[in-house]
Amino acid sequence: MNAKVLRVNGNQYYVHAQSGADVWKPYPTELRRIGPANAEDHANGIYDLGERVQVNFEGKWVESKIHGTVNNEYDVDLPGNRHGYVTAQNLRPSTAPPPAPPKAGVPPKPGFVSCAGKVEGRYATTGGLGSMQITFRSGKATVGGGLGDDEVFECWVSGEKIILHKPGDNPNVDMPIDINNDGTLQTPLGEIKKKGN
Repeated sequence: MNAKVLRVNGNQYYVHAQSGADVWKPYPTELRRIGPANAEDHANGIYDLGERVQVNFEGKWVESKIHGTVNNEYDVDLPGNRHGYVTAQNLRPSTAPPPAPPKAGVPPKPGFVSCAGKVEGRYATTGGLGSMQITFRSGKATVGGGLGDDEVFECWVSGEKIILHKPGDNPNVDMPIDINNDGTLQTPLGEIKKKGN
């Protein structure tokens, strides 16, 4: 839970916790900073989910990425398309330049073109238990449904097929949509109908 630091004594921090309690907590075992890990955190074996690191693998430092933690070990990529769990002593921050940003504006499949001007407006489910809404604007599609934050995708169309795509994402997570004869759209989550411009 969040807490406010009131006093510091070495690696011991006296904090006022969100629960209302005032207690001493040791860093890094029972206290972590809010926000991304910094150099001090790395020196104390703290890394963030998704952080690019180097892992000591068979005596060599190789580029990797953190996918999760279990107890005091980190789940990391290993050579040969493998994963493994390592302790913080076998990790260090990556020295590789960050990867290039994903290329936007490139169709996910040959033959597809931007939806801009072809599919526009607000579409939503017409009833039933679930609700979903997709707003198509200028080649982008904003998907919402009350289950969390809205997501924005690039929108691509070819004939009676639409693909909602996020640059850099695995193509297996693209959302395929069929254009029905009556102008409604058939999504993996059910039919949606145009409700507005």
